[in-house]
Amino acid sequence: MSRIVDFHAHPVTDVFRKAMDQLGAVGVKLSSNSNGVYLGDKRFDPLMKELNRRKALAIIHPCRARLRPDNVITGKVAAIYEYPADTTRVVLNMIANQVMTRYPDIEFVVPHNGSFLPYMASRFSGVSGILASLGIMEQVDVRAELSKLYFDITGDPEPVQLDMLRMIADDSYIVYGSGFPHSPTKVIIKKKNHFDNNQKYNVIREKIYIENACNLCR
Repeated sequence: MSRIVDFHAHPVTDVFRKAMDQLGAVGVKLSSNSNGVYLGDKRFDPLMKELNRRKALAIIHPCRARLRPDNVITGKVAAIYEYPADTTRVVLNMIANQVMTRYPDIEFVVPHNGSFLPYMASRFSGVSGILASLGIMEQVDVRAELSKLYFDITGDPEPVQLDMLRMIADDSYIVYGSGFPHSPTKVIIKKKNHFDNNQKYNVIREKIYIENACNLCR
């Protein structure tokens, strides 16, 4: 969508309902922002209420921020920084607006090993208390909101990101993601083979590939 619309009045609603009611879709894929308006904004509440009513799966995916610097490399090639940043930005906004608490029956999946969230979890926990005292946001339990999210291992889980993700996410909330078709097939297979052959992950590999996904989609 290029702009925010009335979810119940817009024709896209019919497509959404047909996909779920007639075609058996179990969920949707949501962009991090729509023309600069991020998930967590109250203008998305009608959509969230509908997804919550359906106990739907909602996979989040980043897109470019509306405003970004174009005189640095990170503003030119979104995959370097903009996509991880936008993933982090939208999840922090959802946490600040207590989306996971207000809509507890939506199963959200955050991509790319949580992007910068393993670093931001502690930082935002501290800063959010200050922001709440200034009236910028309500008091929120950042860790509790994070604990309700699923994460996929799309991108580069090894040798750093997956270990960092496991510091903020329970192993039962991590699922496999390949990044196809955005990532080339050869790259995906190479990364998967590396993950399969790393004995460090033997105890969680079946969970990530099978068990957690089955629980998520039941």
